[in-house]
Amino acid sequence: MILPVVLRGKDSVTWKHASGTGLYGPTYTTSTISNVRVVRKTKTIRRQNADDIVSTAFFACAEAVEPLDLITLDGIDRPVLQVDAIPDGSGVVRFREVYL
Repeated sequence: MILPVVLRGKDSVTWKHASGTGLYGPTYTTSTISNVRVVRKTKTIRRQNADDIVSTAFFACAEAVEPLDLITLDGIDRPVLQVDAIPDGSGVVRFREVYL
């Protein structure tokens, strides 16, 4: 799937998708998401339990990233705090905004 031009960039991030549970916690499937533009911007996110957390970066991608997956950025594994699915005019999800 092709991202809108304004969202494409030259950054790559490593996506660790939680794929199961092992003896010592979650197990992950690792892949690379390329051609993204990582935007370093703070945003307060309100969780369902009314806790506020602070996101320090976000990017857009077509991959099915989910909350609690891990994204490696600048050599640090960061948990995905929130994912907003962005549909087109017909309701089909074209990309997701991923907040770290």
